[in-house]
Amino acid sequence: IVADIDGNPVGELRLPYFALDVRESGAVIGDEGIVVGDPDIVRLTTRTPLNVTRGILSGFTTHRDRRVFLQFDASIAEGSSGGALARSADGVLIGLPSNQTPGASQNYARPVSLVPEDWVELIVSRGGDVIR
Repeated sequence: IVADIDGNPVGELRLPYFALDVRESGAVIGDEGIVVGDPDIVRLTTRTPLNVTRGILSGFTTHRDRRVFLQFDASIAEGSSGGALARSADGVLIGLPSNQTPGASQNYARPVSLVPEDWVELIVSRGGDVIR
């Protein structure tokens, strides 16, 4: 980010971020997590666009012996796809809520263990926290 919405230059930014747990074993059934999303971002008339829910990791969907979805018992609001699923114990990002679910439920997230290794290297090279 080099400029604001009006084109004015922006100095050094110190934006908040989540540490990432990219281990396949980074999400364990029974883990409590917090789901944060912004389902009403396009409707600016709402008073509370931020949506936060809490729940338990209850299962996985696998494909070719790799976890591709984390099943969560928290209600994930429609439109929160791309938000954050953080482990409650330490606030580390373990998944991203997804609307590309296997079935009608919205209670799935993509695990951050699917992040490509070159992206992980880029995050680390820029000072990000990654658990491997």
